[in-house]
Amino acid sequence: MGEGIGVRVLNSYKLFVILRETMKKLVSAIFIILFISSVSFGAGIDDAFLNKINAASSKDEISAIVYMKDKLSRAGLPVKLKDKIAAMDEFSKSSQARVMDSIEKARAKHAIKQIKRFWIFNGFSVTSDKEFMLTLLKRADIEKIEENSLLSLPPEPKDAAI
Repeated sequence: MGEGIGVRVLNSYKLFVILRETMKKLVSAIFIILFISSVSFGAGIDDAFLNKINAASSKDEISAIVYMKDKLSRAGLPVKLKDKIAAMDEFSKSSQARVMDSIEKARAKHAIKQIKRFWIFNGFSVTSDKEFMLTLLKRADIEKIEENSLLSLPPEPKDAAI
């Protein structure tokens, strides 16, 4: 009977070692997949918009809203509205400085039609060619990129009471 318990303990230990090694490999594989996916695109993007960019020709204009990763802590903002706006604008300018420099340098090579900075959130809108939009996607300082398109409200119901 003592021999049976020893064999069971040994088999349990072997199973534990096999499971531990399998878990190490699984965790390593997950980290590799996450690393590869983060290297390909630094910014988040909707699959439908990415497909639209990839399907575009090199001459097509693509319009997007770009959200920077840096976030302003609202806790330390001034109380006065004018001072609050100035602080938010200064934060956005500072955070966007490197990407704006790269945009200015890229103007000679790419068709960059429009840039509009925002201070109410840390971001900007851009209309450019496909190649430059794909370049923006790879930047580590950009959180996400969304298609800049017109949105419309649904028609008001005819029997709506106010």
